[in-house]
Amino acid sequence: MTDPWQLFLVMLVAANPATGLRAVLPGSLRERVPAAAVAAGLAITIVVVAGLVADSLLEGLAIEEETARIAAGLVLGISGGQAVVLGGPLVRDTPRGWQAGLYPLGIPLVLNAAILAAVIAFSANPDAGTGRSIGFAAISVTLTALAALVPARFAGPADGVARLVGAAAILVATAMVVSGVRDV
Repeated sequence: MTDPWQLFLVMLVAANPATGLRAVLPGSLRERVPAAAVAAGLAITIVVVAGLVADSLLEGLAIEEETARIAAGLVLGISGGQAVVLGGPLVRDTPRGWQAGLYPLGIPLVLNAAILAAVIAFSANPDAGTGRSIGFAAISVTLTALAALVPARFAGPADGVARLVGAAAILVATAMVVSGVRDV
């Protein structure tokens, strides 16, 4: 999973941008932009920090890179299963303005457990590369934040897309776990 396109696919299905389409933020587009910007900024900041400290974090916890990949695959599989069963999260009754970018849009919608686990696992993998892992994760969370700007009338179709991306996440997660087990 260290090929650039495979790595991008991992980060994309982990972020599941279709879930951003289901965030029904109140107000006009002008009022929703600050929330999306805060969510993207928050998620990118945490992704960058997590990627940069991944080696030290895993080393300090005595977790091998292969084990981290297996764990990230399990988290991604659970996240994908949740998306398949429940669809993307439908966020309503959020505060207006930039505050919605912190919660619920920023965390847990744009920055979720699957993308965080994936960026840590792959940033610690010398074949994947820290910069590439962080970059692809940053693009993916930005797409999720931008999806929250789409008008609310698309929230229904987004449910189906979120479920399909969830199914893809399960497939990718299975490949991550198998790859990690083979490399142990």
